[in-house]
Amino acid sequence: MVILPCHPDRARAFASRAIVLRGNKVIYNNVRFRHPDAWKGLFSQCSYSGHIVSFVRTYLDLLNIPDTVFVLFLSDGDIQADSLEHLLQAAQLVGANRPATVLVATLAQTSESAELRYVYMPLDDRVFRHGIRHALPTSILPEWGDRSDTVFYRGGQSGNSEDPPPTLRYRVVEKLFSFPNSNCRVVRQWERGYERPEYFGEKVHWQEFLKYKIFLIVDGNCIASNHMWGFAAGCVPFVISRARCWFQDFIEPFVHYIPIAYDLSNLEEMITWVREHDDEARDIAQRALALSTEIFSSTFQKQYLMRSINSHVWSPRLY
Repeated sequence: MVILPCHPDRARAFASRAIVLRGNKVIYNNVRFRHPDAWKGLFSQCSYSGHIVSFVRTYLDLLNIPDTVFVLFLSDGDIQADSLEHLLQAAQLVGANRPATVLVATLAQTSESAELRYVYMPLDDRVFRHGIRHALPTSILPEWGDRSDTVFYRGGQSGNSEDPPPTLRYRVVEKLFSFPNSNCRVVRQWERGYERPEYFGEKVHWQEFLKYKIFLIVDGNCIASNHMWGFAAGCVPFVISRARCWFQDFIEPFVHYIPIAYDLSNLEEMITWVREHDDEARDIAQRALALSTEIFSSTFQKQYLMRSINSHVWSPRLY
């Protein structure tokens, strides 16, 4: 995802921007953009006026829970208690005005504040409304045998500002630059100054990712915008992530994806495994594809979101 700038001070400033909902009503908004996105990347986008937020507003209104507020930050995730406290103070929702229940929307979390009630949000407005097979129909997916075993990647240099350089995405490119049958590059977006010129490549259309047997899903500021799409593309998802997202409980390692260590210590080994075990790799890709059709449908995502909200609203209150 790309919405948060990488400098820590600017990141904190952006993370303080949010809307607060009570039912269908916006009771606080300091985002100050005309058409703001909560997050936006090459593959996924969630707008404050889009289908996901509109569904949440309608559902909260139907629940009729005036002592509950729903907070949606301008953020790629990793929302912590101090950010929420600052926002509640700015919105004058403290003391006697403090809501009984505060739901915190998040894209993904590398860690959780125990006292917060997180609602892990679906990632993309269009997929939420129509389902993944509308956005990515199987008719455009190449057959497994027609895909290349070249390992391919393009990604911006977004990354957690608190991690030491270089970014994870840069380290992936560095690791695979000289690896056999590799075409991995970062694009010229959020350059850091330490990059080797040969590690840069041109931006590509998102359909370029579909031509390969391996689909690299690499954390940026938090999870990548292609985190859902990698499971729906008919490829073997290689997940290089330490964050939890909304569909984490529905996927199994080595069943629906191949987990890659964050230090990349098994990355080359797993690429070689895919190349040497074509049938097993194809089975993982097919299971990921079948699962994505089910859980990335509009109906499933809406039911998931309602269950997630219900689990907090009707559980013992922390606020």
